[in-house]
Amino acid sequence: MSHIAGDHLKFGFPMAWSVTTLAWGILDFRSGYETSGEFTNALNGIRWATDYFLKAHPEENVFYGQVGRVCSLTLAFYIYIRP
Repeated sequence: MSHIAGDHLKFGFPMAWSVTTLAWGILDFRSGYETSGEFTNALNGIRWATDYFLKAHPEENVFYGQVGRVCSLTLAFYIYIRP
């Protein structure tokens, strides 16, 4: 989930890129993930993202690629708050 400038948004497409990169890393460097003890954590991260994407596709021809509401530019870029 991305929290930018006090907005509380979820951007599906950057998340898709991130989880794809993680998955390719596991395919190419599995032994490194296993040696470091992070293989299961990486798989859990991929599973979390794919579960999220399945929920964001509730019916045929419907996909929620962004969730949230952007506030005004003035508020969005001058006030920084905890997510």
